[in-house]
Amino acid sequence: REEKIDPVRYKDFVVSSTRIRRLVGEGRVDEAAALLGHQYCLDGFVVEGDRRGRTIGFPTANLHTGNELVPPHGVYATTMTINGIVRPSVTNIGVRPTVDTSGKTTIETHIFNLDVDLYGTPVRVGFVQRLRDERPFDSLDALRTQIAADCGRARVLFDRLSL
Repeated sequence: REEKIDPVRYKDFVVSSTRIRRLVGEGRVDEAAALLGHQYCLDGFVVEGDRRGRTIGFPTANLHTGNELVPPHGVYATTMTINGIVRPSVTNIGVRPTVDTSGKTTIETHIFNLDVDLYGTPVRVGFVQRLRDERPFDSLDALRTQIAADCGRARVLFDRLSL
């Protein structure tokens, strides 16, 4: 016989997959995590990019994922799990308007204090909080300054969360 499973409740909201998908789709990854009980994650593996990040001091791991629910374009405080080790990071999802005109969406993660070759490595990106919208910058220097500020904001957040 079939047992009825009561809906999970969180602060008087019924937690539904539809609600979580909507929150992720709106970039409200911190709220989605609160309902899920863990970070919203994308699993995939690292693929080769154009190596531009390293030229401005922020090497990135480019994620290839089969997950169709990707948060909207923007910059996020994230974690990246590599070989079971969770590392703080920031992730940009978008078309990189300052450096690329192809319009192709990428998911690229800068892992704090780590610069190793991860090509082909399976990884998990966990979304902690949306930091800002993606936008074009007038120069690579302006982009570099903004990425440094994004990393600073993420570090403050991670210190609060003891990550």
